Amino acid sequence: MLKPARVKILLAWCIFFAPALPARADTIFFKNGARLDIPGTWEADGQIKCALYGQEVGYPLKDVLRVEKNTPPPAPADSGGAPAHQQTEAGIRRELDILTLHNAAMELAREGNLPEALDKEKQAYRLDPDNEGVRTSLGILYNSLGIEKKKQGDYDGALQQLRSADEFAPGETQIKKNIAVVYIEMARQAMEKNDYRPAQALLDKAMDYDPLNPHIFVSSGRIAYIGNNYAKAEQDWARALELDPNLNNVREQLQKLQKEKILKTALKFASAIISA
Repeated sequence: MLKPARVKILLAWCIFFAPALPARADTIFFKNGARLDIPGTWEADGQIKCALYGQEVGYPLKDVLRVEKNTPPPAPADSGGAPAHQQTEAGIRRELDILTLHNAAMELAREGNLPEALDKEKQAYRLDPDNEGVRTSLGILYNSLGIEKKKQGDYDGALQQLRSADEFAPGETQIKKNIAVVYIEMARQAMEKNDYRPAQALLDKAMDYDPLNPHIFVSSGRIAYIGNNYAKAEQDWARALELDPNLNNVREQLQKLQKEKILKTALKFASAIISA
């Protein structure tokens, strides 16, 4: 079954601001490897806070590795090539807008308001479609909405949300597993209506996303057994047990099938002797 996913978001992701700073500045080092050079920082309400263009921005202490006070920003290396890229004021403001929208989205997600959280993150994405932190957050938010749709029995809606999640966060294997689970549930519904061919097609789609899900082979073996394809049923159920040895019902079905196979072979042999 599809388990509710936790909204796992990093409030501080890898954005590096390089505005024109005073000769000395504070540096915030985040646990995810990002850093932020800023003229001044202070701690309040369980956050490290700073001001950018008159707007207060806070970072939870749990996401901050350390703060170095009055640390000079690193000088760009002179490689003899083109001058180091300097961000414009407009670019810095855009990154601040992205960070503000992202943090607002995460706060809304923690409150359980996923649609509005997604809307905020989409706004951040429109400002910078290549920002990996925003793309990953979009994937996770779409995944959470897909899970909600699945709980409500809206499998088509769940697939729509989960496919969007996979598009924005293709490296998140759990999203692919969640898509497979939805296809398996849809296949089971089709099997209850005796629509075995569409059911098998849905299982084949699930296989594309999570080939190691044993329940694909449980249902596929059942379809094969009903269609008198006992060799495939035996193969599928054996594979399901390889992936999950605790499927006792499948083990019983496989043992029953193997006994039937032995009995049929014996009857066929006896019939041949009698005919001779």
